[in-house]
Amino acid sequence: MTLQDLVDLSRYRLNNFERPYLWLDREIVFYINHAINTICRDAKCLEDSMTPSICQFFTKAGTMDYLLPQQIIYIKSAKIRSQETITLNVSPATQWANGATLTDTTTGNTCVVISYLTPLTYSIQYRSGQFTSGGTITDGSNPATQGSGYPTFTDTTTNTNRLIKYSKRDMDGYFASWRAQPQTQPLRYILDYQGGYITLYANPDNYYPIDMTVIRYPLVKMDYTTDMTVQTPEINSKWHDTIIEGVCWQAYQKRGEDTYDANLSVIHGQNFRSFILDQKKQNNLYESIPSTGSPVRGFV
Repeated sequence: MTLQDLVDLSRYRLNNFERPYLWLDREIVFYINHAINTICRDAKCLEDSMTPSICQFFTKAGTMDYLLPQQIIYIKSAKIRSQETITLNVSPATQWANGATLTDTTTGNTCVVISYLTPLTYSIQYRSGQFTSGGTITDGSNPATQGSGYPTFTDTTTNTNRLIKYSKRDMDGYFASWRAQPQTQPLRYILDYQGGYITLYANPDNYYPIDMTVIRYPLVKMDYTTDMTVQTPEINSKWHDTIIEGVCWQAYQKRGEDTYDANLSVIHGQNFRSFILDQKKQNNLYESIPSTGSPVRGFV
């Protein structure tokens, strides 16, 4: 359904499909956005590991704390890239040397060559940020201007690169001066040291890409000021009826002789929550690992 469909069907469900409307478009769209955000937060229905602006950041030497995008609800996992393969579609005229620093001339972001693989691939490390699609890469002497979609980077870290989640309490208990430890490649992350930030341990000694799998809110809110017939919620269409229930739950709380109905608000609110509860049960089934306890030997 489009946003316009959701607005129209919400009006039908509210028995207010003829003018004059008791609820403005801006009110119903506000209710829609609130319902979508509640579904995303409680049902964890938007999982993402592919959106670079949300799911990837780059460390800097000496910086432990990194502000997370506001769209992130929860981080399911995080890993560090200590080695990557850069793939080109246009090779430099002269092979880039091991140890050379490659620079994206548009962004100024850099990486360091570990070794030559093929004319179009190099093993690299210490990438400081995203490289421009179709941009020019140079080692200072040998530029190579790429076609659209290049360069690409593939994680080729050979050792265990998963970051382990710890709490601030754990870190304070194990390492009283953990924020003052020597800089090296991070092995852990903490989410409760500073609100809205991810904190790495140890303090990074260089640039490292960090990849996250997250539960998040939609990237774009529904907007009543633009064409509602071309806007579609990012969450799966199976949630559209649930969104309408969420709209009615909120709409019947509007003060007014023709709009306020506590009983109907409760009914629609219960319907809205029941769909979310069903998804929570499914999530538990999908994420659980079957196990069997061994027999307990002892006296009866």
